[in-house]
Amino acid sequence: MAKILKTDSEIIIINQQEYMIVKETSDLTGWTMYILSPVNQLTAGISTVQSGIAIAGIIGLVIFFICSLFLSTFITKPITRLTKTMRKAGEGVLAHNPVVNSTNEINELNQTYNQLAAETNYLVQMVYEKEIIKNRTELKALQAQIHPHFLFNTLDALYWSLDEREEEDLANVVLAMSELFRYTITKENQDEWVTIKEELEHIDRYMKIMRMRFGDRLNWEKDVDFDWLYVRMPKLMIQPLVENAILHGAGNVTGHCHITVKVEKVQDADRLKITVTDNGPGMSKEKVSEVKELMEGNIRQHKHHGLALQNVQKRLKLFYEMETNGDINILSEEGKGTKVSFEIPV
Repeated sequence: MAKILKTDSEIIIINQQEYMIVKETSDLTGWTMYILSPVNQLTAGISTVQSGIAIAGIIGLVIFFICSLFLSTFITKPITRLTKTMRKAGEGVLAHNPVVNSTNEINELNQTYNQLAAETNYLVQMVYEKEIIKNRTELKALQAQIHPHFLFNTLDALYWSLDEREEEDLANVVLAMSELFRYTITKENQDEWVTIKEELEHIDRYMKIMRMRFGDRLNWEKDVDFDWLYVRMPKLMIQPLVENAILHGAGNVTGHCHITVKVEKVQDADRLKITVTDNGPGMSKEKVSEVKELMEGNIRQHKHHGLALQNVQKRLKLFYEMETNGDINILSEEGKGTKVSFEIPV
């Protein structure tokens, strides 16, 4: 006990066993009481406490991941999915966002977006259908416009040769005319697209009729590679230019009238260039500018002048929209004839 009284340490070793000293002094008697507690008894429950802390930590992590998964599944993920869907709207796609189980607020937001997308898509579809109907109506109007114009010129040619031709020649011409009009008239729901080969055959029939008026001095040739004969294009795109070249070009010269139709590949582009050339009197720069104004509809046309070019240019823009610029190019010089060309995608 003397050793205990003399030491200031809180732990002593007795018989190779550690004891913790706890002392308390009485204020009344002045006596000091020493209590020795074995250290191994005091630390016996620490391992259990450590295990409890570790288990509590693991349980806490599991609860944390479950809460994170809950938040991700029911709140964060639906919002992220809705955000991605709404971003696609900037690309022109108003997609329907699937309904998922989530909070009432997110479900209401999702339903509101789906309703907005459905209404917007409906309006876009309505505008698209109206635009199609408008384009078809305009195309029909253009076709209705060119048919009587073409008939007038063809019958005019027939009038000039009635007194000079035999009945057999006249029968052949009438047959050519019947085939000609069968080609030009498009019935409802009938395909308005033909091959370049079919369009050139149509021009052959037309030239057979026009030779009644101009005789042997009217000639024409076609320059087209076999690879491009079966490229499809809207019907009556080349023939009106040939008709225009005869009536206003080669038809105004006293010598031989020569018309050339050339189809060639545009260099470094997936397009074909179609050119109609005549050896007529040509036009001045002022006249070319006037014809271009007529094609654009900026000035009033005189009788049938500019009708064919204006018709073809409008139909080019309606059929091909952004695939070509839809403009007809005119190159002409007085005394050297005229070249009229346009481009179509292959």
